[in-house]
Amino acid sequence: MDVERERTFSPGGGPATIKDSERAITSFSDLLESRGYRATFFVVPDAARDLATVLTDLAHRGHEIGLHFHANSWNGNYTLDRVLPIGAQPAGVQREWLSAAKKLFVDALGFPPRCFRGGYFSANPSLYEALMDLEINCGSTTLPGRHSKRLHTFWKHAPPAAHRIERAGPKTDGKNQFIEVPVTSKQNWLGFLAKDGDVRLERLTSIDQLFDAATYSLARQRKMDAPVKHLCFLTHNTYDYGDGNSPMKCKRLILETLLDRLPEMADRIGFTPCPGTVPGIANALEKCNNIKSACE
Repeated sequence: MDVERERTFSPGGGPATIKDSERAITSFSDLLESRGYRATFFVVPDAARDLATVLTDLAHRGHEIGLHFHANSWNGNYTLDRVLPIGAQPAGVQREWLSAAKKLFVDALGFPPRCFRGGYFSANPSLYEALMDLEINCGSTTLPGRHSKRLHTFWKHAPPAAHRIERAGPKTDGKNQFIEVPVTSKQNWLGFLAKDGDVRLERLTSIDQLFDAATYSLARQRKMDAPVKHLCFLTHNTYDYGDGNSPMKCKRLILETLLDRLPEMADRIGFTPCPGTVPGIANALEKCNNIKSACE
């Protein structure tokens, strides 16, 4: 789940109030926990400050709290007409913003983020360098098939499987790789998002659309012999996953159906679901790579 600032401070969209944000987060996490899952919450820094109690409680319950960053809702940027996304910013600005964002996150929650998602899925090589320097070594900023020059989002023909991004510049004493865990999607033969390929939970027209993209992604990961095969679904803190007794749109039925039908779908194509967060998937890939290197 991407956790955005209140709508007033978030040009890209967000919950109307902090109370709405809390309801979205808690209803989502409670429903996942009822089925044995834990979520990864990518939180913009100001929301981390506003929701500190809720988020620290989630971390204690086994959910992952990562850093989310929208350039147009960072500090006072929301008052400007146009702010380029972080993937379009020069390396110096990226480092300045991310360093300040991490500090605000840590000051609010008392622990550092282990994973990252760029707003609008915007990224470039210097962004990953900055994240590694900040000891953030995994994330989920790839939406395979999404391609937008305006948003600096270039994921045409992007791989659907979790993969390593090596440090392009000089090696350091710290970690020199970032593990990217793509969001599940379906691409057309040109490498762009298929007509119904963007399957974030709030955009679904039918649950079958979601499972079609899931089976497509797993088939591609199997074909490319990915050592770790995964599904990563997306939503935002602008929807109620509880009883629907609020002004927010309720998406509980969609998530319930996904969780209840997922084991059957996976078994049909030869997989067994194993719940995990984004860092959990990254750790699994590192373990597979280490085993392979030892064998070679």
